[in-house]
Amino acid sequence: MSKTLKIVCISDTHAQTDSKAFPKIPNGDILIHAGDFTLNGQVDNIGQFNDWLGTLPHHYKIVIAGNHDKMFDSKSKTSKEMKKSLTNCIYLEESSVFIQGIKFYGAPFSIKNEFSQNNAFALNTQELASKWAKIPSDTDIVITHSPPYGINDVGDWGHNDGCKHLLKEVTERIRPKFHVFGHVHPANGMQEVGGTTFINASIGKSDYHNPIVIEYQL
Repeated sequence: MSKTLKIVCISDTHAQTDSKAFPKIPNGDILIHAGDFTLNGQVDNIGQFNDWLGTLPHHYKIVIAGNHDKMFDSKSKTSKEMKKSLTNCIYLEESSVFIQGIKFYGAPFSIKNEFSQNNAFALNTQELASKWAKIPSDTDIVITHSPPYGINDVGDWGHNDGCKHLLKEVTERIRPKFHVFGHVHPANGMQEVGGTTFINASIGKSDYHNPIVIEYQL
């Protein structure tokens, strides 16, 4: 008899986990956080986030960084130290982990534009293309901060904020079972395209969205 794992997906919590209005995190086997756990890379936010992770019951917790998590970017002199401070999770940055036979891959990058010059992990489109090309083809669950273009990526101004190169890699080469991301808060939700379930798990800074729970059949 096959086993089903319950995976809870969140993103863009922005140091709001102690807010009274912050949604309750459902129980599950695995928690995925797709980046932007700080407001703007503040060190105290990192410690608070790690402590909060320690209160959650999920057996495995997988975390990537996002464009607001500046202390995790290699441009920060303390990035290695900050990453080591996340003791209550598995931190992925252009890396993979196997959990019960499922291969997870995480990467923090998003598109650089006129509004994101000082953001962490912000790259131009050609740089992004080379990063996404490194995602292993046998990945079962892809975790990125950026959405793929045209899938749950429409922001406050009505524009598609996702990456076309990421869309191409995920839909044409990798074809994972799930792709979890965030970054674009208003586009929270999920949809299936070509056999892959895409999940924008953004919680947001206010007017919070609820976590998204998926089931993975082993």
